[in-house]
Amino acid sequence: MNFQKIEITNYGNIEKFNYTFRKNEANNPVPLILVGKNGSGKTLLISNLIDSLVELKRKLYPNGIQEVNSNNYYKIGSLRYIKNGKNTSKVQIKILIDEKNVDYIDVMSLNPEEALVREEVLTNQLSDEQDFKDTKFSKKVNINNVTQKDFENDILLYFPSDKFYQPMWYNSENYNRINYDTNAFVGKSKTNFIKIDLIDNINSWLNYVYLEKEYIYEEKPNEVELVPNKSIATVKISTRTRRQTKIQQLVNEIINTIKDNVCNITFPTRKNLDIQIRGKEFFVSSISQLSTGEMFLLAIATSILKEWDINHDDFEFEDIKGCVIIDEVDISLHIDYCYKILPKLMRLFPKVQFIITAHSPFLLSGLKKEYGNDIDIINMPNGEKLTDINAFEEMIKAYDILELETNNVISRNKVLEEENNRLKRINDKIIIYTEGKTDVEYLKLVLTKLKGYEEIKEKIEFFDIKEYENTGDGELEKTFEYLQKGMDDNIKICIFDRDNKKYILDKEYIRGNNNVYKFNIPIPSNRNETDSISIEHYFKDEELKTEDENGRRIFLANEFNEFGIDKETNKLVCRYVIDNIEKSDFNPLMIIDGSNTKKVYKMDEGTKINYAMTKENFIENIKRNKPNFDKFDFSEFSKIFDIIEKIIQEGKMK
Repeated sequence: MNFQKIEITNYGNIEKFNYTFRKNEANNPVPLILVGKNGSGKTLLISNLIDSLVELKRKLYPNGIQEVNSNNYYKIGSLRYIKNGKNTSKVQIKILIDEKNVDYIDVMSLNPEEALVREEVLTNQLSDEQDFKDTKFSKKVNINNVTQKDFENDILLYFPSDKFYQPMWYNSENYNRINYDTNAFVGKSKTNFIKIDLIDNINSWLNYVYLEKEYIYEEKPNEVELVPNKSIATVKISTRTRRQTKIQQLVNEIINTIKDNVCNITFPTRKNLDIQIRGKEFFVSSISQLSTGEMFLLAIATSILKEWDINHDDFEFEDIKGCVIIDEVDISLHIDYCYKILPKLMRLFPKVQFIITAHSPFLLSGLKKEYGNDIDIINMPNGEKLTDINAFEEMIKAYDILELETNNVISRNKVLEEENNRLKRINDKIIIYTEGKTDVEYLKLVLTKLKGYEEIKEKIEFFDIKEYENTGDGELEKTFEYLQKGMDDNIKICIFDRDNKKYILDKEYIRGNNNVYKFNIPIPSNRNETDSISIEHYFKDEELKTEDENGRRIFLANEFNEFGIDKETNKLVCRYVIDNIEKSDFNPLMIIDGSNTKKVYKMDEGTKINYAMTKENFIENIKRNKPNFDKFDFSEFSKIFDIIEKIIQEGKMK
């Protein structure tokens, strides 16, 4: 069962919608995704698809269907749904069931006589011409020899959106329409394709699925005692071993897809009816403990299995055929589920025709990434097909950035949690936290060069910032906030550079909770108060510009003019200065360290040798006492340790 075509004219805010459902090269249905602002007609279009199915099913089951009560319509017709300024609205839908066509036509008109004269509607499109003239409404369904067996052979599921409100067309008398325990009578349908109260109804079915057992029988030689000179026939016995049923395997694959991980599902027992899910880094003692989004996805996917299981045995995902309609599929779904998980779940059912409405750009990006061109994304109300792949690529980039940032937060929290546990195991220490990885190296080195700090030297420990994926003043500020939540007896000190106004304090230092302090590196005598400096600027400029044996050195941004050419020799060029010198936050003392665009080249060389030295190489040369790097003056660094001593004294007093 698949929809083939839908045409809507002057219905609600839809003036003209014409869409023919597609199939891909494998002859599988292409998903249709309806997008657009609230009120653009997405749910209105879906309501007509559902109404066509309800009317089709009503004809097949004359003694009653579960989707509506008695002879109720699914949606209430109203002349107010005719588009403003128009006389007639018309909805035409074609459905294919077992190679047999079903035609549905729904017509409303303010002036039926005029509609017929103008051929806005044709006589053969009406169920009863006179009735149309009298009531102004007509609904006609031609089932063309479709049988109940044809209808039941494929699945049909509709998942409405959460009912925060009732639309005008919704017939509230149908609210109690669902009865999952209705017995099958002749001429009466035993199933309901409109699925509400989804979670409750799927839980019991899942328990049944996992309580079901499948056994395989094996013959094994019986253990017999060998008697000398006697001929003994080999006796075999039968044993049976429990294994997963086919449908359990399919449910397991769905759960593994949702958790995006390899999971082990524990069978329920007589004493414990809960299905447990265990992964490498998680444990769910009951599926009810899954998140709302996970439960929603599980209910959608397993409902498809459950519906197919009614009339089929021993099947694979690829065997399932039919149509699944989901309104507002992205409600309550985290972007990760929209972008990655839902598209993967849909791909498990290649022969199912998915028709969904959505708002999430991340879902659109994920579907486009998963399906490529085998998907139609239609913008409502007028049915423009979205083909701008660049828009999707931008959303994919946005997702990747967000995912990267999320992973960074998780990584940072993990490192800080480990640090917090370490602090609880030690006592009476001074722990130093810095912005960058080279800052720690400088402070360690300075303690070996300067005298007068022997008393605190033994108590100082440095946080291993190498474990951090990202560094910088923003990360250090988050560390400062995090450390205040702990409970330990150590003094924790966060040392900030002075190259970002946002993090420059108006005090010598600040004390937070839990003996946590922060301060900016003080201004050395060779710099001005307005200078934006990092710890390397504690050296004099002539020291910073020391060359190594390969002629490489650290450069400062103020060595280059607005064209990126060095002011002294006019032979060196730096792209970074060209791109940034006119910016308001341009820092003349920015260290050009050979990273990214901070590379320095000789203009007269054919090769692209980078003459800018990295900060890591610079400190390494100092530590190894390389020629020209062995006579640096470290005296200005004492200003940093003088503040540390003040903090230690305050910490002891309090």
